[in-house]
Amino acid sequence: FDERWTANTPEELFDKILENKPEIYDIVFCHGDYCLPNILIKDGKLSGFVDWSYGGLNDRYFDLVAVAWSIGYNFGQQWVKFFFEDYGLKDIDWEKFKFFQMLNAFFQLSYLD
Repeated sequence: FDERWTANTPEELFDKILENKPEIYDIVFCHGDYCLPNILIKDGKLSGFVDWSYGGLNDRYFDLVAVAWSIGYNFGQQWVKFFFEDYGLKDIDWEKFKFFQMLNAFFQLSYLD
């Protein structure tokens, strides 16, 4: 997860999340755990997705933040822009992206001991 937000207590992070809440959401069906281990590739082509346990309706940025983190973690941040280009995402709402990064970090904190 994004270490920028984990220096905060859960309460501080939650307050920052509320301060940055988007006014408009683009609700679509999301995977909910869109990361490289859940993407199946066969013969160099996308063949499917696994682990739909968190699937449901959400803003598309929820999944975009998760996969951007996964790509950066596994291959390096320089590869994230290529994913966004291939995805067709040209005008990234960086404020919304930041909001979902914080939200993702908040959820990840619940998995820590």
